[in-house]
Amino acid sequence: MKKVFYLFGLVALFFGNQLVAQDNPCGVEGVVVEASNYQYAPADLEIEVGQTVVWVNMGGFHDVNGVTSSIMEEWDNPETFSLGAVNGNMDGECIGSHTFTVEGTYDYDCSIGSHAANGMVATVTVNPAQMSNSVVDIIVNSDDHTLLEAAVGAAGLVDALSGEGPFTVFAPTDAAIVALTEALEITADELLALPNLADILQYHVVGAEAFAADLTDGQLIETLQGSNVTVSITADGVFINDAQVTVADLEADNGVVHVINAVLLPPTTDVTELTSFELSIYPNPVHGGTFTVSGAWEAGASIEVFELTGRKVFETTSTQTAVTVSTDGWEAGTYAVRIMDGARSATRLFLVD
Repeated sequence: MKKVFYLFGLVALFFGNQLVAQDNPCGVEGVVVEASNYQYAPADLEIEVGQTVVWVNMGGFHDVNGVTSSIMEEWDNPETFSLGAVNGNMDGECIGSHTFTVEGTYDYDCSIGSHAANGMVATVTVNPAQMSNSVVDIIVNSDDHTLLEAAVGAAGLVDALSGEGPFTVFAPTDAAIVALTEALEITADELLALPNLADILQYHVVGAEAFAADLTDGQLIETLQGSNVTVSITADGVFINDAQVTVADLEADNGVVHVINAVLLPPTTDVTELTSFELSIYPNPVHGGTFTVSGAWEAGASIEVFELTGRKVFETTSTQTAVTVSTDGWEAGTYAVRIMDGARSATRLFLVD
């Protein structure tokens, strides 16, 4: 059964006063900000790149000034915007709208009289657009890719593969990864501790979108790791190096995923190069709100704990070979602890109940 996985949630950025086009006096679909009584509501708004903000005047005489502060504060808006003043009423009068195409924080105020001095100032924070179905989401939602999910999280690649892309991911199944660990006579923990884990994973990713119909026999495709993979098309199917594509064309918002039945190893990879110090975690699973991680690392080693999404929840630098960590505020689930000691590193998974 697939483990519980806490993915970075898509935050709902629309507030209760969001109106569709036919329900606001501007006739423009967007997030509505109401101007009245020396205030904009909401005064602190978060949206995504490409969204539109609509300003509606509910009373008084107001404008929207995103050019220069009316009260001598310094602004550093990514771009300027302004809307002329109108008289408002209880039914709402349209001041205007603006579509934000550049991410960043935008300050603005009402430049009429002493309105800004009396507190009529506000902020719009424009965040990068979030993918609703990225290549990472496809991996996370697959029962056959639990180990790949853990590896992507441990290597810190979640954010990169959740970006704009496009990406093509050749995704080895759990069975494929287990077969590799058995062949190397190592554990899954030792696989996650490989210093070159990120390189191995990036050898499975292409920085372009390639559907099955785009692949040709003998084609060489450069991966994010820098080395090429070779496409072979035979009567038995499509192969990437020696791995067969078992499920093709799982389309994401930022690319495509092809499921493969073996792990791809870069030509220069030494998969036997494991960490040289032992690492233990107790208790595991963690029940009582704290756990201790210990090992034979050198003084000054960095200790980091990640959710499998890649989000860091703890970090410290240790002068001792045992550190106690509090899990207060952590969600139940699987985590990875990573110790980096010069050229050495070790990673272990553990559970928090």
